[in-house]
Amino acid sequence: MLSDGFGYLSNQLVEGFHLLSKQEDIEFLCTHKIIHHGAKLEDFEAVDFEEAADNVSDADLVLFSSDGDSRYREGDFGKLFLDKELSHKRIFIDGHDSNAYMTPPHNHLLYIKREMRYPEACSMVYSNVRSMTFGVYQFLIDSLIEQDDWDNREYDIAFVAFGGSNLMRGHCEITLRDVDDLNVFVEVDEGGQPLGMDEYQDVMRKTKIGISILGSGVDTLRFWETMAYGAVVCSNEIGRSMYVRDLPEPHRHALYFNSWSEMMGLSRLLIEDKRRWLTMRQSTNELVKRHSTINRARQLIELSAELI
Repeated sequence: MLSDGFGYLSNQLVEGFHLLSKQEDIEFLCTHKIIHHGAKLEDFEAVDFEEAADNVSDADLVLFSSDGDSRYREGDFGKLFLDKELSHKRIFIDGHDSNAYMTPPHNHLLYIKREMRYPEACSMVYSNVRSMTFGVYQFLIDSLIEQDDWDNREYDIAFVAFGGSNLMRGHCEITLRDVDDLNVFVEVDEGGQPLGMDEYQDVMRKTKIGISILGSGVDTLRFWETMAYGAVVCSNEIGRSMYVRDLPEPHRHALYFNSWSEMMGLSRLLIEDKRRWLTMRQSTNELVKRHSTINRARQLIELSAELI
């Protein structure tokens, strides 16, 4: 039950469920679709609310999402959302950059929390809240670069970001612009995304190390997609702030830093060692596949099954 608003986690789950339905593993109905950021939904047909509502009683799971807007609380959507007879199979997807709860978790079978932050992750009283971060769109999985392409990656380090979501991104830009002995690509825009999609993809596929900095929340789409573009991700230590299932491991899949000097030191260490970079890339290619949208959808089904 998806309204018109857009949220990355919901969009990725719609793609994942659609791909599962094409494999005839499940039957999937959804009231809305947006083809965004390469989502493979061109051949997916959304249904109207009435058709979806007619199938609610026969459905095994009924999903509502909050990361696009709050209209799940209103009108006909709201009636189903508050229907106590659906609580045994209703899943709520909280994709917000927040540690707050958007609705009481005990009203649902499963409460999906994109940012399950510490220390609350360990001290919460609810037994049905589970973490689910962003994942990797299927078009990136399909185009994973398996071979050695070090020599084709002209940028040693790249950082492309919307700067308005976190002041740290502006400080990172200043740090990287002061680097004069490496080939660094930096584009940060306080008002929006600094590059179009095609140009952004071109830069990322020419990058050895991609920097990911916290935005409004801890989890960022760029953290995940940097690895899928074939670069090694260099990021704040997100695992200290929130629980991440199958977190990329330090120095096996990712570089984690706590200061700008540490960011640059770790990056230089990797740039000076092609073999180390290739080893990380080979390990990361396998890890990224576990974070695909189709596996996010499978995860949600598995998490639900555990609670039924």
